[in-house]
Amino acid sequence: MQPPRLADRLLRFICAPHRLEEVQGDLHEEFEYQVERVGERQARWRYWRDVLGFVKPRFIRKPKSTHSTQTTTAMLSNYFTIAWRNVLRYKLNSTLTITGLALGLACGLLMILHVREELNYDKGFSKADRIFRITSENIDKKSRQWAATSPILGVEMQKEIPAIQTVARFHRPYPDRVFSYAPSGGTTKQFEEKSGYYADSTVVDVFDLSFVKGDPRTALKQIDAIVLTEAMANKYFGNENPLGKQIQDDLDKRLLTVTGVIKPYSFTTHLQFDYLISMSTYYNSTDKSGLVREIGRAFTITSY
Repeated sequence: MQPPRLADRLLRFICAPHRLEEVQGDLHEEFEYQVERVGERQARWRYWRDVLGFVKPRFIRKPKSTHSTQTTTAMLSNYFTIAWRNVLRYKLNSTLTITGLALGLACGLLMILHVREELNYDKGFSKADRIFRITSENIDKKSRQWAATSPILGVEMQKEIPAIQTVARFHRPYPDRVFSYAPSGGTTKQFEEKSGYYADSTVVDVFDLSFVKGDPRTALKQIDAIVLTEAMANKYFGNENPLGKQIQDDLDKRLLTVTGVIKPYSFTTHLQFDYLISMSTYYNSTDKSGLVREIGRAFTITSY
């Protein structure tokens, strides 16, 4: 006569392996005794009761590992002792090995950091996956590429290609600008600025310019408007409020009105500048000289 199979399966599931054989043997003997004493039906019910009675922590708990912590610690200590003895015994070989390993790890870490920085360039813009830079290529025997285009190209592309939502152009002034500010009753401040652009008003939204002062919606829309970084504003105006004040472009003899102050980017980007002059200022100056077409051919405006 066999005890209930389902009860045996439950016992094998709940009982710790090191106790199973002993417990199961005792239960089977008890089952045979109860069959003779009270009959098979009652014996099966009692077998189930006995199996469920073993659902206790001391029967379910697995045995502790035979490997003590002290044994593991002693083994590791022995490994380190042997390694140190080998270092002292073979000094030259150990020095070369350790030095090579250290240099390899250092070079590997530097390469990882460099590649990580390069891959993170311009990733901080909220529209980074939608910004594209237009380049020019000279198709000739000597093929050349420029990361710049004619100023009119961006405008014409937006007219002809529906997929282009916004065009934001930059144009680097040539030669470098010299700005001056003469406060009333103070000393004139004059600096040569090498990092700046003429820019469309659309760059504010496309390139996430963060304004500290001024209205981002209108800062680059009017003629003779200039937006400064915090560092450049502090250089010219100190603690004064720069909004509405005028600095002079000494090369073009033009007064530019400060319409905004922006924060520098907090992430790595190739787009670095200290000031932005409205693009309408650039076209206004070329219109007056009658050189719009000629300058458009001679100079390039980087388009994004």
